[in-house]
Amino acid sequence: MVGIILCVYLTTATLYISAQTRLGFYLVVRRVSVYTIVPFDEFYIIVLAASSMILALNTLIKWRSLSWKMRALSLVILLSFTMMLASSIIAKIALYSIGLIAGILLLYTYGDVYKGFTFTWLALIILSSSSLILGVIGVKSTTLFNTPIYIISVLQPVSVYLLLISLCFSAITLFLSLLRAKSASFEAGNPRSEYYYLIMAMILSIILYATPYIVAVNPRGMIATTDILVYVDLLNEMIKSSNPLEAALTLRSGDRFLYMLLIYYLMKFTGLDPWTISTISGWMWAPFLTFSTWYMTRQLYGYNVARHVAFLTPLSTQAFGFIYGGFQANHFNLALIFLAVGLLKSEKFTRQVLGSMLILVSIGVHAWSWIHIVPAILLWTIMELVKKKSRANALRFLTLSTAIAAALLFVSSTVKSYEFIVEQALLLVSKYTLNKPLMEKINGISLALSIYVWGALCNPLIKIMSIAGQTLRLSIRDHNPLDYLFIATLIGLYAFSPQIDMISRLILDIPLHVFVGLFLSNSSRETRILVYSTLIYNSIYLAINAPP
Repeated sequence: MVGIILCVYLTTATLYISAQTRLGFYLVVRRVSVYTIVPFDEFYIIVLAASSMILALNTLIKWRSLSWKMRALSLVILLSFTMMLASSIIAKIALYSIGLIAGILLLYTYGDVYKGFTFTWLALIILSSSSLILGVIGVKSTTLFNTPIYIISVLQPVSVYLLLISLCFSAITLFLSLLRAKSASFEAGNPRSEYYYLIMAMILSIILYATPYIVAVNPRGMIATTDILVYVDLLNEMIKSSNPLEAALTLRSGDRFLYMLLIYYLMKFTGLDPWTISTISGWMWAPFLTFSTWYMTRQLYGYNVARHVAFLTPLSTQAFGFIYGGFQANHFNLALIFLAVGLLKSEKFTRQVLGSMLILVSIGVHAWSWIHIVPAILLWTIMELVKKKSRANALRFLTLSTAIAAALLFVSSTVKSYEFIVEQALLLVSKYTLNKPLMEKINGISLALSIYVWGALCNPLIKIMSIAGQTLRLSIRDHNPLDYLFIATLIGLYAFSPQIDMISRLILDIPLHVFVGLFLSNSSRETRILVYSTLIYNSIYLAINAPP
């Protein structure tokens, strides 16, 4: 796995150098402006060249120490290098694959290359971050220091496939868990030191969320997301109404009436105006989401994995989807539901009841995310009861099903959101599920990743690491609510694509970074340096570029 990661970095670094000589690649600049500098088929030639040059260099240096298999493979790869002028795209893809395999084998063979690259990359990240920060305060810096963001951009066209693979892994894991009677778990870790990581991660989440509103970053005070305008209008409607509760139940068919009441009374209590409360509310939900995701992961995988997930949450595509797109009610509701999952995972009845109560409340916070996630959680409790008819599993299912029934009964008799969502979902399913070819659906998901919320959801590194983390789970004989959520998301993507608004919200709800944390907790120091330095740089770049 380490070799795969390094090979991706080395080959994409070569792509950047090629771009400087106008051989280039697909590049996303300033949100949605896409420039095609080179035909995509030449992409394979460049990648093959990178892998082959690495292979040739190491082969010449260490020819005597290579086994006969490695020598034979080297000759095959070097021979394929001479075939780069092949006109067939199939031949080029084949050559690209051979070069990639060669790079992986080399990187597994030569550990020193890996360590050397790791710290070279870290130095480049530090220079690039400094360049970005200097640019914010008005100091011009060379564009070469912005290399990492271009390298990440190269992989964006494959993000859709990486996402689908990650979602499919949950189905495989679930299938294997149902075939096995016993369960295993990862090492829990030391709970004392983990709280320090959590606190620092929560502070980091506030800093990143507030960065687009710093005067140096946003001197004109422009809003970073159009959702601020939406919530300002909704709050003004509630202010004009003589009955705020009645207004909350009617706005947007009442799909977030509890959330509107929450920020309305926060506004009244603090004396802030609608603009201010709509702007800073995300700053409050960011650390809450960090905490709840950490707590959920701690219950699922232990403190050791949760420590990484705490830091990954503010650096994730999910967090930047909220920074760029707003989705404040969705943001707050995810924090509530993830906290509820952690409580429901517990064997203690009081925590299970508290988790069920959060599920009951969350339907009024954001009905759309509730309908996406809560059925998956309910299915998990049913399967837990089927696998092991214990008292804890029975009480978990009883409390959760009671809370869900009460939530549906209340919403269906009070507001129109439940009926409205069901009608809209059925309409979209009938329109898209059977009437669109598979490739059009895949293209719709790709468009949603690269365009919706200005490409904030399209970080291929998160998806690569998520797949790596999920491969580790194949040896774990257990399943959890995230497996059911990922399967539900996969079904939803098929049902609603290419309607990018709906499928983007489905993608926004899934915490891919939980499995990234799983991978990092079982990775080497060098791998962690690569992943964290790249994600931090990417986060600085996105946070600074959030204002229009």
